Amino acid sequence: MTTPGRGRAACARCGTEVPPGARHCVNCGADVSGQQGQVATAYVAPAETARLAPDASGAAQLDALRRATLGEYDVHSELGQGGMATVYLAHDIALDRKVAIKVMSPALLATAGMVERFKREARTAAALSHPHIIPIYAVRENASLVYFVMKFVEGRSLESILRAAGPLPLPLVRAVLYQVGAALGYAHRRGVVHRDVKPANIMLDTDGWVMVTDFGIAKVSETQGLTMTGATIGTPAYMSPEQCAAKRELSGASDQYSLGIVAYEMLAGQPPFVADTNVGLLYAQVHEPPVPVTERRPDCPPETAAALMRMLEKDPALRWPDVEAAVAALGGAPLTREDPIRTQLAALGQAQADADVRRLATPVSPVPLPRNRKSKPKRRGIPTVAWVTPLVAIVAVGAWWAARRGPAIPPAPPPSAPSAPTAPAAPAPPLPPTRTEPFLRRGAAPLRERLRDRRERRAIARAEAGGETAPAPTAPPAPPAGPRAAIEETVAALGRALESRNLARIRQVYPGMSMQQAQEWGDFFMGARNLRVDLHVTSLNDRGDEAEAGIEGAYTYDDMESGRGARRPISFRATLAREGTAWRLTSLR
Repeated sequence: MTTPGRGRAACARCGTEVPPGARHCVNCGADVSGQQGQVATAYVAPAETARLAPDASGAAQLDALRRATLGEYDVHSELGQGGMATVYLAHDIALDRKVAIKVMSPALLATAGMVERFKREARTAAALSHPHIIPIYAVRENASLVYFVMKFVEGRSLESILRAAGPLPLPLVRAVLYQVGAALGYAHRRGVVHRDVKPANIMLDTDGWVMVTDFGIAKVSETQGLTMTGATIGTPAYMSPEQCAAKRELSGASDQYSLGIVAYEMLAGQPPFVADTNVGLLYAQVHEPPVPVTERRPDCPPETAAALMRMLEKDPALRWPDVEAAVAALGGAPLTREDPIRTQLAALGQAQADADVRRLATPVSPVPLPRNRKSKPKRRGIPTVAWVTPLVAIVAVGAWWAARRGPAIPPAPPPSAPSAPTAPAAPAPPLPPTRTEPFLRRGAAPLRERLRDRRERRAIARAEAGGETAPAPTAPPAPPAGPRAAIEETVAALGRALESRNLARIRQVYPGMSMQQAQEWGDFFMGARNLRVDLHVTSLNDRGDEAEAGIEGAYTYDDMESGRGARRPISFRATLAREGTAWRLTSLR
């Protein structure tokens, strides 16, 4: 919150004048109270250090923290301040790394339950080990201080990026939501609901990764939550209807709704609900339908808009089954090391000026540039046309001669006197399997039929020339009875989707793909080239409209790190559901 020259407060996000005592901006809904916007860690340029110099009370707290951490941490300066805590930048002397130390406000030390709630934040976050959740290193307490030490993340908050750039390109939105969804889904599986998902609690670091911070009001479902009076803890502009209604038990669906509002703001440049008062915001969250995002962002794809509006359903049961399914429906996918979107996110995290953020938040090409790309000087010599033209002519003449000659059938040998029977020749040994066999097994049935017909015609011609009886044509094999053929085709479709190394295509064949499976496949695809997938059904248990299948096979690929060919055996169990005459994959284990 800033203060204009006349002494009136103004919103730091949009500049709108803030009435005295207001907790949220009447125009954009941003938190202006400082009580929920607890700064976690952020990049601070050297020029900003002087601006963040503490006042008299802050200087006393800083001195007390330096005495308490003497010999362990070298505390430098204040990073940010909220209603509940102040965050300082420090240096871990033993491990030689930057850390952030979050110190509870002295005014809350005497408030019943607040110390325990503050320590619970540290314990909750420390129990969550995930690459997109800021880790906690230590928790300390003495007579005058309660604080915990956490990782220092150099970067910018999503709130500051939206304030500077407004609506973001769709690929950036999807990349951010995928990583936030992965962090929240991980927390939900461990019974932790964040309950304050908003742009201020989402960080973009300088390496292009997204971090979720501030589990200060998170609730562990298995325990009795420590809540404030009224139970409406959170930021009204991002709170779910059930959270606004002060329901005691919240599920991951509440965080999904809040993340949907964040996604809406990233696409449209503003939250779906804006009101003059907190009561108005709470009423809108519970009763008013959001304006369709396509009205504020016309270039938003219809399927993305539909997925987003489902996240914003008032009834939690009508939302997506979990937050990971929601971000997948929005088009989120993991980023590779050289993805230009990750490079753009890293540049946004490194930007120190709002003008840089506006310049960087523009669409980029989805195709990464090759490494060490350098312009090569043109070689002087014979023009290309001078040697290509004769080569093309030679190839054309050869093709014409081959077409005129055609596939000759060898003449039958002349009849001769009967001779003593000779022993049949030993059969030729089978050829070793080749890398093209998976292709022949899956998609070359017409080619096999043509080859078989040609062999039969030659056998008939030889038999007629020698006066023998022509052998009967070989009948094609009968299709296997039961659902096995359709299930094998579904498994073959999965193999083709995996060979594409495209997670969206894999999800079309296997809609139940989990976020963890997508992450594992994405990591594997990053290091595999010329991928071939050979899958076959080894066992089948048909239960009517559902089937269990054992699937085995192998990945054959070129390892991009070593440059060598590799083969990885795979084996898993699949559950399939019948859809008419076809079968759909529902789970892979």
